[in-house]
Amino acid sequence: MKLLIIDDDVLTRKKLVSALPWKELGITTVLEAEDGRHGLECALKYRPDIILCDVYMPRMTGIDMAEQLQEQLPNTSLIFMSGYSNKSYLLAAIRLKAVRYVEKPLNMQEIRIAVKEARRRCLQNRQLSQHRTWVKTEQQTRLALLLTAPYSKYAEEIRHLCATLSLKRGEQAIFTAYLVQFSDTDT
Repeated sequence: MKLLIIDDDVLTRKKLVSALPWKELGITTVLEAEDGRHGLECALKYRPDIILCDVYMPRMTGIDMAEQLQEQLPNTSLIFMSGYSNKSYLLAAIRLKAVRYVEKPLNMQEIRIAVKEARRRCLQNRQLSQHRTWVKTEQQTRLALLLTAPYSKYAEEIRHLCATLSLKRGEQAIFTAYLVQFSDTDT
């Protein structure tokens, strides 16, 4: 798993990189960025599984960065760090579904626990994503098989599968209409 540390304080970044047994925590790659804007660029380029991010930084806050990443990297786990007790930052972290909000000065044991939880969440998200892909493939296969049978016999199930798979009219509809028409002549 890849982890990205984003903090404008060089000493904090270096301490995090050197103080934790990353391999033991299941982290194979540790990346660094010095502010939210650089962190955004790195996250989009390297697609980390976990982001350990300071909240208040120059050029772009960690919250603003996370909001921009939310759509493009929805399964990335966030851990926020802050030296400020700011209610709006804490609420934003909750809204962004952060794993933890760790206060500075950092407690390495707390960071370790947060990384373990983030890793667990990432693995869980991967498993859920694989399951959804499998279910969708099964539904598509079932629909393809039904489209080779007489339409009138399976119309309800075909409509249900089309709705479940969110199939819209378009290029696929032409092929489907052809199959449906062909199938209806067989009855």
